Amino acid sequence: MRFHYGLNHSKIDITKIVLTKCIKDNKIIIPKTDLARRNLFGVDPHPNKVKNVYINNIKFLPHEQIIIDKNKKICICFFGVMRSLKFTIFSIHNNIIKELIKHGYYINIYLHTYNLDIINNKRSNEKNIKLNVNDYKLLQPDFVKITSQRDFDSILNLSRYLIKGDPWPENPKVSLLNLLRQLNSLNIVTKMHSHKNYLLYLYLRPDIKYLNKFDINIIKNYRPNEFYTPIWGKFRGLNDRIGLGDKSTMIKFGNRIAHAANYSKTNKLHSETFLKNIMRGSIIKDINLKANRIRANGYESRDC
Repeated sequence: MRFHYGLNHSKIDITKIVLTKCIKDNKIIIPKTDLARRNLFGVDPHPNKVKNVYINNIKFLPHEQIIIDKNKKICICFFGVMRSLKFTIFSIHNNIIKELIKHGYYINIYLHTYNLDIINNKRSNEKNIKLNVNDYKLLQPDFVKITSQRDFDSILNLSRYLIKGDPWPENPKVSLLNLLRQLNSLNIVTKMHSHKNYLLYLYLRPDIKYLNKFDINIIKNYRPNEFYTPIWGKFRGLNDRIGLGDKSTMIKFGNRIAHAANYSKTNKLHSETFLKNIMRGSIIKDINLKANRIRANGYESRDC
């Protein structure tokens, strides 16, 4: 987590100060009022002005007390191309991350993306759209890995996944290739946190606008081996854009590229039906989280 203090246009990093001065019983406690905060932090970036605390770029006003329990750690994983994060970041901040922080959860953000600067996708009407390779910084991730999409494509034998045909014949090979790129990204971000343990693991696509608040009761009432995914966007399988579960459950979710070639010997590699096959043995639960995909050109797809 990253902590800053100041105003929207100008703030200073106080992460070290917070982790030194604001810890009690393994909880981060930041008091209400700017005066109390200023005295505790021992710094004042804007004298005579009322300032805010920012956690991972999310604003907490002076009347908002912040209590974060470091024993309640949630791992949030973002994967895939950051094609529209500038359009979705507000919804991610306010409907997902701030809800977790407000209820006392300590979060670590893991992120994998590709060093892609131009996107073309005929199926989604994205044509020669320039991407900002630094957009991922809007999330202030704790752990980041950026790899070459071109390198991945160069070692991929697409024919291994076409034995039973192309699931998207209207966009021959392109949609399938994009799925495999996504599965590779999922695999990488999953390996990034595999040596650590968290209370739960939440996987989110960054190109999605989240339309309602994350339901904290899911975490409070979670039982082992449950896999939470939205009821919409299943396409005869399971929604593969959002997922939540414990470590063993989400390792299955994140590492499914290892099973893709074998699955393709007997089935078309369709993303949602493939996920349903992989998650057999898990207890499938509905997460009441509505969301729409946002394309690189800003177009909002009415998914749910």
